[in-house]
Amino acid sequence: HARAVRPDRVRVPAAGWALVVAALCLMASSQVLFVTFGGWLKDHHGVGTVGIAVLAFALGFAELFSSVSASRVADGWGKERAGAVGALVMVPAALVLLAGHDVLWLGLPALVVAIAAFEFAIVSVIPLGTQMVAGAPAFGMSVMLAAGTLGRALSSIPATRVYTRYGMAWPAAMCAVLAVLTALGLRLVAALRTR
Repeated sequence: HARAVRPDRVRVPAAGWALVVAALCLMASSQVLFVTFGGWLKDHHGVGTVGIAVLAFALGFAELFSSVSASRVADGWGKERAGAVGALVMVPAALVLLAGHDVLWLGLPALVVAIAAFEFAIVSVIPLGTQMVAGAPAFGMSVMLAAGTLGRALSSIPATRVYTRYGMAWPAAMCAVLAVLTALGLRLVAALRTR
């Protein structure tokens, strides 16, 4: 067991800072969809409140399936790799949503895949927080979760503004870019941890 580290002596290693950036980007990548998809369905496709509620319920099942899948494979694949795979699956899904946001039968499945892939990624990545700083698992987890919360906060307003002005294409593009940055950040985490 690693010895506990005094709070005044905690130092976040380079891999930890890469994880902070990855967590921020990962949470932001999903948030840009979460804050806009209800408006997109209602404003552009006429889906009512009941329809959106049914979709939210279906998304919950997709997230549950992804969570169980991540818990089964993350240890075998490596948490950084599993998280990067989830983030990279978000990219083509977001690009399909970008290109097909005017066509519900194309955009809606892409949205579901993107959200499910996010859930796979976040469940894979969360345990990395406890490994960020040797001897200080609670500190590492707190820093990583704070980074994720910051990512959500920073992305919400820009996503809603670009959605209001340009429609769903721009939030989808933001999701794709942030997911790529997440995958790169997690690969960097893995590389730095092996040094």
